[in-house]
Amino acid sequence: MNQKEMVARLLHRLAETLERTSMADLEAISEGRATFAVSRDSAAGRGELRDGELKKRRPRSGKDLAKLAAEVRQLESRDAGLRHLTRAQLTKNELEALARLMDLPVLRDDNSERLRQKIVEASIGARLNSQAIRGE
Repeated sequence: MNQKEMVARLLHRLAETLERTSMADLEAISEGRATFAVSRDSAAGRGELRDGELKKRRPRSGKDLAKLAAEVRQLESRDAGLRHLTRAQLTKNELEALARLMDLPVLRDDNSERLRQKIVEASIGARLNSQAIRGE
């Protein structure tokens, strides 16, 4: 990865983090009442202020999200993907974690249905669109 790609990736991740951060937290950081911390932990979660520091909350789930992502990618239709995700009965936090695992942007105001649609479109819809363009 060259330097430009690294900076672009860093800015993209920073923008995603800022989208997930509340206005109160952003104000506290900008006023110096809190700090913005960088950690090696890449687990998905929402920003939350505790003791003047921005920390991440990870969903506690016994579900194997990586396996679920692989299963969804193998499905042949968008409807099958939506049914599979609905049957998995994921919470909104788990859906957010799954979307981030798949490198999808997650907005704070995305609801569970919108997250399911994003996951399906990115994993199945993009492939189907590509196949249609190629005439397969």
